[in-house]
Amino acid sequence: MVFYFKVRPEAGDYTIFMGLDKFENEDLIKYGFPEDIWFHVDKMSSAHVYLRLNKGQTMDDISEETYCREEMERLEKEKQAEIRSYKNLMNLMVQEKMTSNKQVASGSKTLEELEDDFM
Repeated sequence: MVFYFKVRPEAGDYTIFMGLDKFENEDLIKYGFPEDIWFHVDKMSSAHVYLRLNKGQTMDDISEETYCREEMERLEKEKQAEIRSYKNLMNLMVQEKMTSNKQVASGSKTLEELEDDFM
């Protein structure tokens, strides 16, 4: 899942896309627009960053505040914090393989059979 951020309103109306790893970076390259400007954040692992310009804009139209290194570092830190957080843990698990107590109780197996399967 490629991350994306909106640039602060005072810096312009842009969207920034960031790849988590080499596979997402390849997706950024594959699905990029001609209006995208590619950056690699200095001293950040796998930090490919694309700044999506509006139609008709060029790199000269971007304020320095938009692409300053500190902003890219802040975005990378936010991305890394989200990766390390537990809030998306359930989304990473395969939910169709999970069962609830209600599903087990309504099943055809007895408690002893379930225990035997577990052991």
